[in-house]
Amino acid sequence: MPMSPTGSTFNIQRNSAVIVICAQEQCSNCNEFKKRILVRSRQETKPMEGPSKL
Repeated sequence: MPMSPTGSTFNIQRNSAVIVICAQEQCSNCNEFKKRILVRSRQETKPMEGPSKL
């Protein structure tokens, strides 16, 4: 997992960092990618990541 250039974003939640990177790259499927990540974050919630604030 590549770390986000902004450490603060990475510290909040890993999935958030992935979304930010995706947005920066302006990939054509960014919106769909966000939806899949949000669903995954709810299904694969880990104690070490803390509570989800979505």
